[in-house]
Amino acid sequence: MTAHSSKGLEFDYVFIPYATEDAWMPRAKSSFFVLPREKAEGDEAKDARRLFYVALTRARKHATILYGKKEGLDKDLLRLRFIDELDKAHVSQTDVPAAAASALLIPKTKSVAALDARRQTEMAEYAKHYSKRR
Repeated sequence: MTAHSSKGLEFDYVFIPYATEDAWMPRAKSSFFVLPREKAEGDEAKDARRLFYVALTRARKHATILYGKKEGLDKDLLRLRFIDELDKAHVSQTDVPAAAASALLIPKTKSVAALDARRQTEMAEYAKHYSKRR
């Protein structure tokens, strides 16, 4: 489910994957000519912040925010800036070693439903283990 489609809904547990600048912040678009802007500068960040908080506040009990530090071998990723705005008293952080994380990656060409039952159980246990508060 997307953050947009979660608006107005509630869940006990929410997972927000891909909480990186690349995934959440709008990309600059080039144009051959310039049209007058209707929005003020910085509105894209405000819109992205609101959408992030819509997703985050869908959780009744617990929210887990997931982000990677690297994509592939050479591309560094930046954590979404809005994570730093959260109250530190309510946030715990767990670093997952890259080797452990890569062992559970889902191939992009398959859906979770297509995975066998054993693999689904492994993924659920992994998510439970690393989302516990420390």
